[in-house]
Amino acid sequence: MSVKHHELKARLVELEKLLRDSQLWSITAPPAQALASDQPFAWDTLSFDQWLQFVFIPKLLAIVASQASLPTNSSVASMAEEFFASALFSPSSGAGAEVVRVLRSIDALLAGNH
Repeated sequence: MSVKHHELKARLVELEKLLRDSQLWSITAPPAQALASDQPFAWDTLSFDQWLQFVFIPKLLAIVASQASLPTNSSVASMAEEFFASALFSPSSGAGAEVVRVLRSIDALLAGNH
């Protein structure tokens, strides 16, 4: 496993832990049609935290596991800032801030700015 793949996996594990600890991790998957959305972040069928759990994390973990080429552009942290600003969490404190921090580090890693 390349260093970049290894670092990404560690950050994804950290992200999952943060979502679980913040009670933003669902034990039930959304219906298949919700996951099939063609909208960015599946905004029309999933909440952002659901998208992270059921789309973003699994997709990147699959890329890591297969040692495939990593995306070179990601701006998920910006969406997280919007979500946490309008959700129960504040992006400047607590769980929201930690999730945003990890997503920023993922964005930077994929962009080659780590």
